[in-house]
Amino acid sequence: MIPPAVTESALRNHLGMHSSDASDVMPFAISATSAAEGACRCGPIVRRSLTERVDSTGSGALMLSHTPVASVTSIVGTGGSTVTAYDLSPGAGIVYGVGSGAYDVTYVAGRFDAVADVTDDISTAVLIIAKHLWETRRGQAGRPGALGDSEPVPSYGFAVPRRAQELLAQYAQLAVC
Repeated sequence: MIPPAVTESALRNHLGMHSSDASDVMPFAISATSAAEGACRCGPIVRRSLTERVDSTGSGALMLSHTPVASVTSIVGTGGSTVTAYDLSPGAGIVYGVGSGAYDVTYVAGRFDAVADVTDDISTAVLIIAKHLWETRRGQAGRPGALGDSEPVPSYGFAVPRRAQELLAQYAQLAVC
């Protein structure tokens, strides 16, 4: 599960809601965080544990899908052997010295330890995306000019308003396909 990059109270405040309002806003926070991480290619925002199967294709190195990597919890070959000696390039998400073959790698990735540590520019971008998702769900986007400068950006679709994209641009990572 993707941990939200903003608190419920921050989102409620951004949406102009009172704490007594029964609306469940956290799915919007999670969706906005996912959009920021994926569509804007900034990687995991709040650290979380991930597991993936990675093939070294004979190079002796594993390229993990999510960066930055805070730590590697375990590396287990498909045959059951555990790798304990390796080198890690955290920013690149590359584990060196594992030998050839496929491995199940469990690791922790993300920029910040907790939501309280998230920088203002990232949390603001997530709030902008969450508000956009909230408003379009509630039908307010149907009025001309209702979204202000939240016009669609062709490469990102309409889930990520331009203001949020600009705030996240400095964190974008190169995609490795």
